[in-house]
Amino acid sequence: MASNPSEIVIDLYRRHAAQRDATRRSSGWNDQVWIDAFANELARGSRVLDLGCGGGEPVARLLVQRGMHVTGVDSSPEMIAFARDRMPGQEWIVADMRHLALDRRFDGILAWDSYFAA
Repeated sequence: MASNPSEIVIDLYRRHAAQRDATRRSSGWNDQVWIDAFANELARGSRVLDLGCGGGEPVARLLVQRGMHVTGVDSSPEMIAFARDRMPGQEWIVADMRHLALDRRFDGILAWDSYFAA
């Protein structure tokens, strides 16, 4: 088990990925108004980087439904596996966003559930 606080969080998300994913998907999602506002600023076909994407739902799913191409990044391979299964046409990357360098541009960047817990 990790001893660094940030590594402890990553380890927890990995060990509890299925439970966290199920909770996020089934909870009364009251953040949609903010994601809609973000999406309304972007054109169909825009490239969006979703940092801390988890299993891709509900945030990435909403963006994909609005015609955007999502690149999702999460430190949990288990969460990325959920996202890949749900939306195989998008790009899903296992990485720690604190050390991410993709060397490309995006039309929008979200880190919706990465800075606070829902």
